[in-house]
Amino acid sequence: MARIELRLRKFDRALSHLDEVLRNDPGEVRAALLRGRVVEKQGNISEAALSYEQVASHGGEELAGEALFKLAKMRLRDKDYYEAAFDIRRISKERTKIKLYRALIEGVILPQRLWL
Repeated sequence: MARIELRLRKFDRALSHLDEVLRNDPGEVRAALLRGRVVEKQGNISEAALSYEQVASHGGEELAGEALFKLAKMRLRDKDYYEAAFDIRRISKERTKIKLYRALIEGVILPQRLWL
């Protein structure tokens, strides 16, 4: 239900459903991941980061990787390059998409930031 509401951009209703799911089962990492997406779309970056960190800590490798990837993208948008690099390093190194971001951060952004 929350996914449909997210697509319809009914963020408050989606958030209400997800909060209910998480109240009943705090370990439901898929709901926490979706909650992160909803609050990120609402512009609440710090709350989205908390949701993504929860998934990164308690989700399986696949969900944790997805949460860390979303967290790193948020940090890149905010120009928080060091934290983005830290998040990327926490993800499995075998993923192709992650390798591209890692190369961007470590090869292009971080060396330039050191000179500023």
